[in-house]
Order: sequence, then C-alpha cells, then structure tokens
Amino acid sequence: MSDYHNLAGQVTLEVEPYTLSASVTGSKEISIGFLANGFPDSENFLVC
Repeated sequence: MSDYHNLAGQVTLEVEPYTLSASVTGSKEISIGFLANGFPDSENFLVC
C-alpha cells in the first residue's frame, strides 16, 4: 500500500488582489530598465 502526500500545502491567507498600476502613455511615460545580474548568459537573455 502506498501513501501519497500533497506537498502544495493549504493556503491559510485570504487572497488579496494586486491593485497597483502605472500609466505608460501620454506625457507621463515611464521607463523600464533591465539589468544583467551576472548569472551565466544573463546578457544574452537581455539581447533577445
């Protein structure tokens, strides 16, 4: 006989939606920067 265990566990916190946002059009455009973190091929990933 085999016992199976669900490793996902149970959620004990209430789900809270993420409500933050930023406008990316018009005169208040934002810039997004990406940084190579030094892991192997991180620079190649940014070039794609």
